Order: sequence, then structure tokens, then C-alpha cells
Amino acid sequence: MVKLREKIFPYGSFYPNQRELIEIIESCLENGRKCIVEAATGSGKTIAVLTAVIPYMKKNRKKVVYLTRTHKQMDRVIEEGKKIMERCKVSIVPITGKKEMCINEMASETKNIRELYEMCKTLREKKECRYYLNITSETSKKLEREIINNAMYSKEIKSICEEFRICPYELVKMALNSADIIVASYLYILDPYIREGFLNSIACHNLEEVIVIFDEAHNVPEFAKNVMKMSLSKYSLSSMKKELLKYRKELKDIDEEVFEETGIMLDNLQDELSNIEIDTYRLYFKDILKIFGIPCERIQKFSGVLELFGELVRKKEYRSYLGHLSEFLTFAYTIRDSPKYAYFLSKTKSGFKIEISPLDPKIVLEEIVNNVHNLIFLSGTLYPLDPFSEIVGVENAMKKSFPPPFPKENIGVLVTSEITTKFEMRTREMFYRINDYISEIARLTPKNIGVFVPSFKFMNALLDAGLERKIEKKLLHEREDMSSSENYELVRRFKNYARKGGAVLLGVQGGRNSEGEDYPGDMMNAVCVVGVPYAEPNAVTDAQIEYYESTFRGRGKYYGYFLDAHRKLGQTAGRAHRSIDDKAMIIFLDNRVRYGNVKRDLPLWISERMKVVSSMAGLRYELLRFWSRKS
Repeated sequence: MVKLREKIFPYGSFYPNQRELIEIIESCLENGRKCIVEAATGSGKTIAVLTAVIPYMKKNRKKVVYLTRTHKQMDRVIEEGKKIMERCKVSIVPITGKKEMCINEMASETKNIRELYEMCKTLREKKECRYYLNITSETSKKLEREIINNAMYSKEIKSICEEFRICPYELVKMALNSADIIVASYLYILDPYIREGFLNSIACHNLEEVIVIFDEAHNVPEFAKNVMKMSLSKYSLSSMKKELLKYRKELKDIDEEVFEETGIMLDNLQDELSNIEIDTYRLYFKDILKIFGIPCERIQKFSGVLELFGELVRKKEYRSYLGHLSEFLTFAYTIRDSPKYAYFLSKTKSGFKIEISPLDPKIVLEEIVNNVHNLIFLSGTLYPLDPFSEIVGVENAMKKSFPPPFPKENIGVLVTSEITTKFEMRTREMFYRINDYISEIARLTPKNIGVFVPSFKFMNALLDAGLERKIEKKLLHEREDMSSSENYELVRRFKNYARKGGAVLLGVQGGRNSEGEDYPGDMMNAVCVVGVPYAEPNAVTDAQIEYYESTFRGRGKYYGYFLDAHRKLGQTAGRAHRSIDDKAMIIFLDNRVRYGNVKRDLPLWISERMKVVSSMAGLRYELLRFWSRKS
């Protein structure tokens, strides 16, 4: 296996710790032991994992499913795959979500993934999707071979399919059958609704035939919980009412009594829930029954009739909100008062939302952990590893945290003792003071600087306090309602300023620009991390803390509230160190970062280098000293 490894690895030499990482994964695969690895971005972990997995995969006739959270991360895997394919016969095929791949104009009309799958199924059965009908053409067979024989980016595949009017999703599914390594979004394994069909597509009968790799695995617990969320909004209730009126005669013919009850129920819901005063209420199953006005003993029959209503509507409109109501009520009845779930009623900009929210990621992960052939979790910020292992339900895993490959002189870490962003300390004066610090950091940083704050509400407070007027460099900031294309353009402009005098990018911790984006070289010379991104206490955080306290005695608040914020803090702080040559300063503007669990939960390469500055003069001295030092 060592000889094959040397043949596969496409670079002339190994980064520090890269060979050890390969050997650890090889050992875990051979011994059937799951693996949890933390290695900073820039460590070369993607190519290391692929190098370790491919020989084992070939020898044992398994498939590899490499899961990522974003398209950019998926593209990185394909980029490394292209290099491997020059040295080794292996097929690597990417598949993004159906919504991202679909080129049928109707796909943009639905946001719910399950509704999209239903719509797609109906269009195919009725032979009304021209892109699907072209999938049997000779052109599609040629394109399938191209996908199998070349590691292609998803956007390349979609572009070619648009040109030839062929369904990209179905074409990729055909190619998956012959693929050795499938690069996909988390959804394909985590969502039980999608997983079964996906396994069939890759020619696997069950999870035992698959080695699963979760990249950026710190996102997995939250993503797993979100997969099982179900909600009803004011808009969806209004759409149900429209379906009742539009198909009044046909629905009455199915069950007139339930038809009339549903109409009354929807009217009552709109009236009762339109004027809720508190942002989020915790509900219980008895409250759900009361809100909907359905006795527990009747909910199954009621939901069954609603599903018949939904089937009728879907025959005419491809999707049904009444069908979704049936799913919601059936799910609520199935879980009832399970401690692993919570019900919430929330006030939203457009009205309200009733939500069923899982509290335990193991609801989804348990089947995967217990049945998959092997499992590898990778991330730049998983430290501390033991809590992660417990939360995802992986016992006896090989756990390893690697130091970063960056030279020590290229990493500077400061924390100011003069500022705290505790909720009760967020005065106008404090925001002015934070702006002073950001302004000075921007002035003394050679080119680009990223400033990441706890929330958009906090960002708006800084802007209201005159941040844009205060700094000399161009300020570019995220907006909460910013589309993907608008954000792409924002980041592109910011990166271009690295060739000019530099700029300031203002974003949120845990957001797309503080986690899903890379800023090598002068594209980010400094990261200013303002505050700790603790969620504002509400019914949702209280429910999570309560559940984890019942599961992990004495650690409920730490696991359910503190730990996620600390990981976001560490992920944001590492944003500027993306390659081995990057030199950048990390500045924390919050006194709490130097104490207790906050400091202990940061990656060691950050916490061990931390220096405390007690004044603006101290900050200025350390910045000038850092940038005067040769790399």
C-alpha cells in the first residue's frame, strides 16, 4: 500500500504532518476504526485523505463518498482529484443538490427540497420535462463518459447540459454508477429521504459498502438537526387555503367533513397567530393539538385525508401545501412528546412560523455511524475533539489534532483587555471604542483586513456609530438579505483591493464569508474578530441546553450554548492563514477570549500564541513589530 500511496500522491514533497495524517487514516481503515481529525486549512488534508483512501477502496471494492458543505469546498476536492487522475486510474464525480443542478424553469419556484423532489417526479411521470426526455440521447451517453473519465466541476457539467438541453442531475446520476469517488453535499447521506435513492445511484445496496468522509465536520451536528426540521409559515397556511378554494368540489368529494374542518382550522390559525408578541415560544404536543383544534385520537385519520387532498392537488400542480400539512401533523403525532424534539412558535418578518426542531444530531447520525463501512471526520476547527465525538455519537474513534504548517513568525495573535461585547455592556460608547480599534488595525495593516462580528444586529450598531467614516480604507460589508451573486461580487471586489491599497470586509462570524471563503496572501493580512458569537438567549437555546443537560450531565450549557460559539470564533480567526506562506495577524476584540473555556476551545495554534494588549498604544506597538519582522 505504501508503494501505491507514493504513486498516487501528486506532489513532490509532503507538508509537515501530512505523511502522518495519511498513515493514521490508512491504519483506521485497515482496523475498522472511525477517525476524527483536526488539521488547519493549508495542511493539505484533502489530498492526504484521498491518497490514503484510494488504495484501500480499490483493494476492498468500496465506494468513497466525500461530503462537503459548500460548492467551493466541493471544487477543491475535484481540483485535487484532477491531479490524482493524472497518476492513477480512478473516477471522481461531483453531485450537488437537485435544486442547484436543475435547469427546468419550475425549479426556482420551490424552496422546500422535498417539494422539489415531488415536483420533479411528477414532471418525469407526465413526460413534461424536456431535459429529462433527452437523457436517452446519444449525446447524453457521450457526456456521461466524459464525466466518468474526467474530474469535472459541477458548474462545467451544468453548463454543458444547458447547451445540449439535457438534465444535469439525471446525467450525473448515470455517471455515479461507474464512479469510485463521489463528491457530494451533506444532504445525500444525512437526509434519509434522499439517501436511499442516492445509494442506488452509486450502485451500493447499503451503507456498509461506503466509506464516508465529512469535510468541515464542525458543521455536521447542526446540519444533521436541520435535515429533520419541519415548519409551517403564514405563507404556507395561506397557500393551503387557496388550494381548498381552487379544488373545492374535488376535495369535498374525497371527504366533505375534513374539507370543512380544514377551512375553519386555517382561518383560526391565521387569526390566532398573526399577533404573537414574543419572538419565540416553546410549545409542546398538547399545544400543537390545541392550536390546530384536532383531538389526539383523530389526528391520524385527519392527516390521512389531507394526504389524499395533497395527492389530488399534485396531479394538477406538481406540489401541494395541503400535502405538506399532512406530513407536518403526521410527524408531530409520530414524535409527540419525545425529548429529542421541541416545538416552537416564532415571530418572523412575514408573520409567524410553527416549527418542529430536533435537539439531537444523533437522530440522523446514528444510522450512519452504526452502518457505514468507515467514517472520517475532517475539519480545521474541531478542537476540543472529545465533545464533538460525544455529540455525534462516535465511540472509540481515533482522534488527532495536528499543528498547522505555518511558520511561527507568520502568526500573530492579540486580544485586547479593554473591550468586552457582553450583552449588558453594549453601549453607544463601547461601539465607538470598537470602531477606534478597527480603524487603527486597518491603518496599520498593509493591505486587506477582515472584520467579523457576532451578528448583523451588532454590525448595524457599528455602522450606526460611524465605522465607515472612521476608517481610511474602502469598507465593504455583508447584508443579511444579500443574494449569493451579490455576495460573490462583494468578495471579488474585496479581493481585488489587495492589489491596490487594501480594503476592509465586514461580515458575521459563522457566516458564508467567515467560513466558506479563502483569502490567501494579501487578500487578508489581518482578521479582526469582534466579540464572541453567543446566540441571544431564547426558547430555542433554552431547549437545547435543557436537552443536553439531560444527556450530558453537568455539560448542558457548555455543549448546547458555549461550544458552538467558540468553534465559530476559531473558524473565523483562521480565515487569513490558508496556505503555508501566508503571514497574518489575528486580533480578538473581546476580553473574554483570554479566559476559561473560550481560550481552551480555540485551536492550540491560536491559543498558545495569544498576547494580551491593555491599550491602543499596546496594540499599535505589537502590530508595527509584527509587520516589521521578516517572514
